[in-house]
Amino acid sequence: LGKIMFNLKIVKAGNTSIVVGHIPAENALSLAHDTAELFKYAEPYGKSKHRLSAQFGKPYSFGSKTYQDRTNQENQEILLRLFNLAKSIVPNAEYNGIHINYYQPSLLEANHDSMLGWHTDAEDDINNSVPILSLSIGTSMTFQIKDATGIYDFETGDGTIMLFDGRVEHRVLRRKNTGIRVNITFRKHF
Repeated sequence: LGKIMFNLKIVKAGNTSIVVGHIPAENALSLAHDTAELFKYAEPYGKSKHRLSAQFGKPYSFGSKTYQDRTNQENQEILLRLFNLAKSIVPNAEYNGIHINYYQPSLLEANHDSMLGWHTDAEDDINNSVPILSLSIGTSMTFQIKDATGIYDFETGDGTIMLFDGRVEHRVLRRKNTGIRVNITFRKHF
């Protein structure tokens, strides 16, 4: 990916602050190419056909699902570039897990809800003193966070960077007729 320039700003949302930024389009395209190579390791999320997920680095468990580390000789170079990108955004975070989700709305069943419902990333194996780093590639979506003061919307698009406390409730709203979206989430696991 080379050296990437991006601007980050702190956005206040009620009692919560998140950091929002953007990777330039040419770097987002390169990132999309790299992550496309990783989707051969992905598996459907639950019964859904529209969402594929893969975990690299430390295994990741949420709900009743555990994703095992899919790192191997073939994908180590791409993963190193992704971890280096995360380090350039959050130098002291020492992320050790990458979870990639690939959303393809064209595979949605008519009655299926494509959004990610309200949830936190506060599983026992996650170090919540380190912010969650989320990179979005592809079609735009509305990311929401919720605290005691209300619900706050953030538009994500191709190359959006978000840093937030995983203990804060968040979700992605459903949109009809959207294109492909990839989300790369970096976490620090114990």
